[in-house]
Amino acid sequence: MARPSLLSLSLCFLLVFHGCVARQQQWQQQNECQLRRINALEPNNRVQAEAGESQFWDWNNDQFQCAGVAMIRHVIQSKGLLLPSYTNTPLLVYIEQGRGFHEVIFPGCAETFQSSQQSQQGREQEGERFQQDRHQKIRHFREGDIVAIPAGAAHWLYNDGDRDLVAVVLLDTSNNANQLDRNPRRFFFAGNPQQEQGQQYGEQGSKRGQQEGCGNIFRGFDVEALAEAFNVDTETARKLRGENDERGHIVRVERGLQVIRPQMSREEQERQEQEQGQERGNGLEETICSARLRENINDPSRADIYNPRAGRLTNVNSFNLPILRFLQLSAQRGVLHRNAIKAPHWNLNSHSVIYITRGDARIQIVDQRGEAVFDDQIRQGQVVVAPQNYAVMKQAGNQGFEWVSFRTNDNAVISTLAGRTSAIRAIPVDVISNAYQISREEAQRLKFGREETFLFGPSSSHSLLSLSLVCLLLFHGCVARQQQWQQQNECQIQKINALEPNDRVQAEAGESELWDWKNDQFRCAGVAVIRHRIQSKGLLLPSYTNAPLLVYIEQGRGFHEVIFPGCAETFQSSQQSQQGREQEGQRFQQDRHQKIRHFREGDIVAIPAGAAHWLYNDGDRELIAVVLLDTSNNANQLDQNPRRFFFAGNPQQEQGQQYGQHGQKGGQQENSGNIFRGFDVEALAEAFNVDTETARKLQGENDQRGHIVRVERELQVIRPPMSREEQERQEQGQGRGSGNGLEETICSVRLRENIDDPSSADIFNPRAGRLTNVNSFNLPILRLLQLSAERGVLHRNAIKAPHWNLNSHSVIYITRGDARIQIVDHRGEAVFDDEIRQGQIVVAPQNYAVVKQAGNQGVEWVSFRTNDNAMISTLAGRTSAMRGIPVDVIANAYQISREEAHRLKFSREETFLFGPSSRSGGRASA
Repeated sequence: MARPSLLSLSLCFLLVFHGCVARQQQWQQQNECQLRRINALEPNNRVQAEAGESQFWDWNNDQFQCAGVAMIRHVIQSKGLLLPSYTNTPLLVYIEQGRGFHEVIFPGCAETFQSSQQSQQGREQEGERFQQDRHQKIRHFREGDIVAIPAGAAHWLYNDGDRDLVAVVLLDTSNNANQLDRNPRRFFFAGNPQQEQGQQYGEQGSKRGQQEGCGNIFRGFDVEALAEAFNVDTETARKLRGENDERGHIVRVERGLQVIRPQMSREEQERQEQEQGQERGNGLEETICSARLRENINDPSRADIYNPRAGRLTNVNSFNLPILRFLQLSAQRGVLHRNAIKAPHWNLNSHSVIYITRGDARIQIVDQRGEAVFDDQIRQGQVVVAPQNYAVMKQAGNQGFEWVSFRTNDNAVISTLAGRTSAIRAIPVDVISNAYQISREEAQRLKFGREETFLFGPSSSHSLLSLSLVCLLLFHGCVARQQQWQQQNECQIQKINALEPNDRVQAEAGESELWDWKNDQFRCAGVAVIRHRIQSKGLLLPSYTNAPLLVYIEQGRGFHEVIFPGCAETFQSSQQSQQGREQEGQRFQQDRHQKIRHFREGDIVAIPAGAAHWLYNDGDRELIAVVLLDTSNNANQLDQNPRRFFFAGNPQQEQGQQYGQHGQKGGQQENSGNIFRGFDVEALAEAFNVDTETARKLQGENDQRGHIVRVERELQVIRPPMSREEQERQEQGQGRGSGNGLEETICSVRLRENIDDPSSADIFNPRAGRLTNVNSFNLPILRLLQLSAERGVLHRNAIKAPHWNLNSHSVIYITRGDARIQIVDHRGEAVFDDEIRQGQIVVAPQNYAVVKQAGNQGVEWVSFRTNDNAMISTLAGRTSAMRGIPVDVIANAYQISREEAHRLKFSREETFLFGPSSRSGGRASA
């Protein structure tokens, strides 16, 4: 019989691993992370098969919907085979027990395992009945392995051990590789897995109750077509459909599975098991066909963090398993000894799905309102989800505690709240003292109470819970902008209006003015806007947000701190502390904290999502800061509601009105507070190694000052002193960075660029005005935030050329004067044609055509743009689209003569800014 040709029911896999693959939450709805209560979850469904079972967690549960994942646990008996299939999502598998081998089939890759010697022996024994076999690479796995399987890659799995194989599987349904929907789907192409298919992906999914229609994918093809495709007889083709197969999705191979595998001696096997967990290559020598798909996470010698009194943490991410960069997933293995604590923390850039492998623990999870959404014991076999940015604490029980966390980012980053590298440790003592209304002595004890980093040994008097993270990779790799929750109709805007703040939240030393982020314009752009007014000596309390921020300092000056987890406290008070000890009688230790950064009027300041920060006005007049929150940025994996997580004070109104009245929790401001309010007082006292009275002050329950507080005696922080001449020189020369960014580390990265300085203008026309851009070329941090800004100044009646934004939305904030702006959609309809004045905002959506003309007093504005290198294409002027078109095309397109077309094309020699026409006494025609 001729060798059969193969019908490849697979995907072209080269592009799965090409370029930058960024995580998207494509179907996540606005309410999906509005969690009022989190529960520890166990499987709620089991599907039996001949040689094992699959246990399913309800992926419709709010926690899994928030994280955009599903969970399965396969229990496969000895000699059991999980039949070949592929899924619509990438998989991350933890081998909880047992061993075996598997194959992941990469389309286009060669069959590198060949059976030359085996087939020769087979021909001798079986009388030439078999040809030589060959197939792709067989991969072994063992207990403790993390195994990565890309979306759409066909795979099977076999248990060649003597005991049950237990494999815990995370399916990342919100990954950008899945373009179907958020229902997890497995496509079998062998057997007749009716129950597995129906119950897992039907009963709990959108097709519930249709399991009688399930089977392998060949069942849907005509038998004759299959016979022709595989060049086999119709009886064999019929067997492909598996219609009479009653074994289920896990079948028994009675004589053991015969595949081609390199033979190893016992000594080689032992050596491989010992060395397997260690990274031996750098990944550059790998091709996609031989890419390493597993990494052992159980080996104590591979721990990344270890405390003999507390336990250990081991991470698998894209550094030690490069394939995870494309799956955008990672994992952490944790072991806590009896009553030990993992430091309180939040996840900056991922959700964390926590699966308990041994023992039990008390876990607390707190949301942005300071409410404990989870505070309970969790035991072996249960799962709980810690959403991005929610504060978490873990404390082991009397038997200790072990777990595996699946994380929805290939380099997940955490920021701790207590310990040597925590956010609290990085803040100046005087900020802590004022934020929590405690003495400097108490603030000193609070700040320096713990010298451990992530894992705390049990106290003799207290027990604790906690959690932590490492932030070096917050700014590593390729960060791509995504409109994660943007629905199809969100930019179907019929009418645009100039907007002003519709809400104000008062505090002791200022107020925050809030634009309604649910307005169609902001929903289209995926942003929110706030304007803070901070009085002299006012302090905006420490907090972090679920979105990156771009801040324009409209008026005033001050200093602030952005806290990067893992960075050293580089500002130290050696001389100050020595004087302090002499004056105060040894009451204070030397203070130290991370870098203090100054800002002034006209600055653009960048703050990454999840990075803790505070801001202080040290000037004599009111500080005005206009803030854009990019809620649709890929750094935000929660939902499109802007959320600020305070960890000081009792900002009930700010939290309730800003993130409640316009969000999903309107009218519940009485329940808001800082995140410490959701933790148990005893746990906080243990975490910070302070007394319970100080811990109670962290919760700020009796603090009535609001989110902006007054520092009566000036804020005392460590800052390098400068002479007046140095200050003036810095202000004059600060506008353009003197370095190229290569010498910067993440700890000292430049976060601001002045946009008001006329000498920094990128485009200048003395008759019309100037434009100045801040983007990732002159402020490299913006590449990671995927944001930029433009400062525009137009003289009286001058015009900015008609144009469209190629790759971004533009949020236009008027800082002075007024202008007429027209915005036109794809239908040629003017969705906006009106005057706009100081303090108002209008959004120009991507690709909509825009023209601006200044009024009699001129106009000035700042545009926030949702791309780090926003581009426009002009419709008129020397570099316009019209200028690039042949004259005859213009003549025919507009039904005008060639002479008229020539005049139309060459009528303007300016590029972007046009001075007023001499024949126009008023507004130029747009």
